[in-house]
Amino acid sequence: MNTPARIAYLDTLRFALVALVIPLHAYYVGFTGQAWIATLHDSFHMAALFLISGYFAAPAVAKMGGAQFRATRGRALLPPLLVILALSLPTLAMHQILNEGSLAGFEAALARVTATGNILLHGWFLAVLLIYVAIAGGLSRLILSSAVQRTARAIPTSWQGLALVFLATLTALPAEWLWEGENGPLGLPLFAYEAIRYLWAFTLGMACWHAPQLLEALHRIDLRVLALALVAWALTLAPLGLSAWQWEAAWALRRVASALVLIPLCLMAFRRFANFETRATRALSQAGMTVFVTQWALLYVLMLGLPFAALPEAVGFWAISALALTLGIAFHHLVVKRSGLALEWIAGVRRADPPSYA
Repeated sequence: MNTPARIAYLDTLRFALVALVIPLHAYYVGFTGQAWIATLHDSFHMAALFLISGYFAAPAVAKMGGAQFRATRGRALLPPLLVILALSLPTLAMHQILNEGSLAGFEAALARVTATGNILLHGWFLAVLLIYVAIAGGLSRLILSSAVQRTARAIPTSWQGLALVFLATLTALPAEWLWEGENGPLGLPLFAYEAIRYLWAFTLGMACWHAPQLLEALHRIDLRVLALALVAWALTLAPLGLSAWQWEAAWALRRVASALVLIPLCLMAFRRFANFETRATRALSQAGMTVFVTQWALLYVLMLGLPFAALPEAVGFWAISALALTLGIAFHHLVVKRSGLALEWIAGVRRADPPSYA
């Protein structure tokens, strides 16, 4: 199958999703009145990023094989993850200063986030991607297996949306059930639960490359899935006296059904209005990983160094988000691009490796 290494609107959408992480972190940094951004992210955001990653991973696995894909992508993703881990210490220190006025309690906070795996901050996304990269070859074989192909052909086109919701909810449910408090009853780090929660999205992305008609179907909103998403939201928001298990199942359904409504909306909009490539869109796409790696540290530096807290909350929220995004892009093009070492460790680019598309 001849799929181009880059598809303009998917590249642009991926950068937009990365950029949207910044206001989420601005909310956590100190703009607590903007809780709507966390609700928006929970509805579709990470599922969309993993789906796009899976879509671009599939041709790389087909071209290189599972073993070479693991080696290539592992070498690309591990250095940025380690940089985020290194940045977590000064970021946590800045958090203590911002909230406590001093470094009092820093050791206790460090011990807590280390024990739960939350020391990775937003790097959990890259840790989950590393897990998916490790199993991508097996996922590809599963998708192409005769049993899966027969099952897919047996599902009427009109029921594909509901079938996807059912299968995705079934796979995501264990993460909702196991997650309790800080790290769940199994004592696993946060990213282990997130890997279970979003495996359906990465796998669906890979399947979309192997079955273009599935990708095309994802560009349309299924009204029955929309109705199911509204029911799931009602179940999790209304005080209906659900048991713990029923509530967790409703929560998993809410995440999945919402994603399978909002992801098609994004795909339709970006294919319609952003399906082109210019120097500007290429520059943004190239800066995506740098923006992702540096954003949380940039937000804390800005919060401590500039009087954003003195502004009206909504103004400060968007101002610090926009400035952190601008600085991240500028840092990539003015600093990172000029150094092979920085390209590898911050942007995840190894010039000696073949392109992996993901």
